[in-house]
Amino acid sequence: MRAFKLVGAMMLVIAFSAIGVSTASAVELVLWHFLPGTKATAFTGKSGKSLLQVKGGLAITSPESTTTGELTDGSLALAIIDFVKSTSAGLPVNSLGDASGVILVHLELHNCILEDSSLGVLIEILPLHLEVPSTKLLITITGSLVTSISSGKGKTYTLTVEQKEGKQAIAKCKGDPEDTLLTSVDGGAATQSGQESKAGSITFTSVEQETMTS
Repeated sequence: MRAFKLVGAMMLVIAFSAIGVSTASAVELVLWHFLPGTKATAFTGKSGKSLLQVKGGLAITSPESTTTGELTDGSLALAIIDFVKSTSAGLPVNSLGDASGVILVHLELHNCILEDSSLGVLIEILPLHLEVPSTKLLITITGSLVTSISSGKGKTYTLTVEQKEGKQAIAKCKGDPEDTLLTSVDGGAATQSGQESKAGSITFTSVEQETMTS
């Protein structure tokens, strides 16, 4: 069920696939999907305060974020999250080439079933390169994380993204190896990190969806 690509997870706020099998290894698993889950169905998202916590190290916070994305085919969705007013230790942080405090995260999203049989989303990030201009500090974030998502029928779905002391609350999708966010500072060793976001949600802009397991 892997097909890596994604963020600066700092996630969190997202969307997912219409069908949940992207590799043969996942064929025997129970999965979920959106109906109708039409290709190129657009969605938006938002969250309140977000925190990326490096285990035993720095933290990056953002008071809010917005998301745009779309289902791209039967197995995945692509999204961009725009974090604003981002800081670390009170100093502005931004993705390379972006305005002060702006962090743009590119994501690839896959649906999955969690260990407790509830619905989940695997979020894979394109390597994210950040800078703290005032200190010349460079930060690289790679890896993936898993969140839970609400079920049912409608246009809006809530996402639960939680961590504690740099460790994600949901370690993995059922039947998959553990997913981990990693942060490297100034080219140093990659360290486990956790992402959390308050009141995360996605909203389909035109087509009402319904979650179905299969």
